[in-house]
Amino acid sequence: MSWPSALASEWTLHVFQMAAQGGVVALLLVPAAAALRRSAPALRSALLSVALAKFVLPPMLPFPTGVFSRFAAAPQAFFSRTGLRACAVFAVIHAAGFAVALARLAGARRRTRAWLRRSAPYRPPGAGPEVRISRDAAVPCALGGRRPAILLPERLVDTLDAVELDAVIRHEREHLARRDPAVTVFEAFVAAFWWFHPAVRAVLSRRRELREERCDDAVVACVPPDAYRRALLSAASLALPGRFPAVAATGPAAELRRRLERIADPELRSRKRALAAALAVAAAAVLLLPGVHPRVGPGIPVARISR
Repeated sequence: MSWPSALASEWTLHVFQMAAQGGVVALLLVPAAAALRRSAPALRSALLSVALAKFVLPPMLPFPTGVFSRFAAAPQAFFSRTGLRACAVFAVIHAAGFAVALARLAGARRRTRAWLRRSAPYRPPGAGPEVRISRDAAVPCALGGRRPAILLPERLVDTLDAVELDAVIRHEREHLARRDPAVTVFEAFVAAFWWFHPAVRAVLSRRRELREERCDDAVVACVPPDAYRRALLSAASLALPGRFPAVAATGPAAELRRRLERIADPELRSRKRALAAALAVAAAAVLLLPGVHPRVGPGIPVARISR
């Protein structure tokens, strides 16, 4: 077998295993995180991190506690049914989709940096990262990198009162303090690699919402909840969030509605069942992170490998 055929086969097998294992874990953990609604967002996000890790870690990492470790990487039937040509076609399509997604990310980054260059300085009360007013940004957003900054839409600055504007700036400062822009960029790369997998989009969407909830909690501790809710509604009414490597203050309509309900209801911001959530994260990691046994290789009998 030529090396391109072998590479395509191994690529297909690894992607197949990662997609299958990650899909199963996401199917289990996304509803579990939703069921722990009254637990801290950090714990629910950690639970979803286990699902995200299954789409990043090599799929052939067996461990005695692992559920997937009871299985072999692939039976010979995998290659006999798919065929080397099908593996090559899949590898080319997958790589092409990944390249297109990366090109879009690079273009989005160039646009946001251009927004930053065209923005005007703004000096809010208090020390913190640079804040600038932009005519290009649709919603408030935090930009990471070597020059962290907060972009505020010009129309939003003209609309909000002092308390509401302070709440928005505090929210974006929380994102920068938690290094959320870097996390967002990493997740964008993961999403680009798994451009065809709906479970990845579900996990990343829920993790993004939980990051917003963590920042909401920090803001509500310093700003009246009603003022903060008005600020979020004003930001959402002015424009829809764009897709760029930054952290935006608003999100899809359903997500925004859940955030507003949570801000208004102190019971939803409680820290009940924190121990249960922590135990759930630990159990999920021990059981679900290990992968299958690395018995791979098209054309090599399983009996020979297992000797």
